[in-house]
Amino acid sequence: MHMKKEDFAAAINEISPLELAEEWDNCGWQINLAAGDVKKVLVCLDVCDATVDEAIEKSCDVVLSHHPLLFNATKCIDMADPKGRYVIKLIQNGISCFAAHTCFDSADGGNNDYILKAVGVSNPEKFCGNICRAGMLDEPVSMKEFAARIEAACMGGVVKYSGDPDRIIKKAAVCTGAGGDFIYDAVKEGVDCFISGEFKHHELIYAKDCGICVADAGHYGTEFCFVENMASQLEALGAGLEVIRTEKEFNPVPNSR
Repeated sequence: MHMKKEDFAAAINEISPLELAEEWDNCGWQINLAAGDVKKVLVCLDVCDATVDEAIEKSCDVVLSHHPLLFNATKCIDMADPKGRYVIKLIQNGISCFAAHTCFDSADGGNNDYILKAVGVSNPEKFCGNICRAGMLDEPVSMKEFAARIEAACMGGVVKYSGDPDRIIKKAAVCTGAGGDFIYDAVKEGVDCFISGEFKHHELIYAKDCGICVADAGHYGTEFCFVENMASQLEALGAGLEVIRTEKEFNPVPNSR
């Protein structure tokens, strides 16, 4: 089975509309080799040597990543530079690349919905536009128990958290990835715990002085769910593609989140 490039892009847009992307982001086609249809797609968090080589080895037509391959301005495609190497190897092997980043974070059923539901919030609601989610836990638990839930939802890694381990968590919020700067909005939402993947020192101090718990589950930990989440949604559309979940991706900060 296969589909035309434009139909593939339309399918991704149905799952995570590009209009939801933040202004500073670069979602959509990163490399678009117009020739040929899409038969096999590799879904991954990052475009890196491991996932590029995996896509080549498995004869994929497209790499569908969460993080954009092309984000900051690229002035030179150089084989000696990692980014240049990825671009050159993909083009040499006839592989296109598409990124669904903040558009997927903000979409219904995206990363933020996925994590919050996995830790026990059945009906998460949007705040800060579309990108963050907050909601009441179906069954309130202590912060210590809640941290264990977060670890299970975020690939079982070590979750660092601040606050009283015995505090009962009734309302939680999440912004996957580097979402620490939304701590101020989470405080306004009246949450007991805010989950994200990266925090700055002053954000943690602010949260402590506001009396809320913070759970740092790491950038990789909070966002690797993209692979299973996006792959399963793409399969559910019945597009007939062969969707491959990466087996080569790795946490760049092992044994932590």
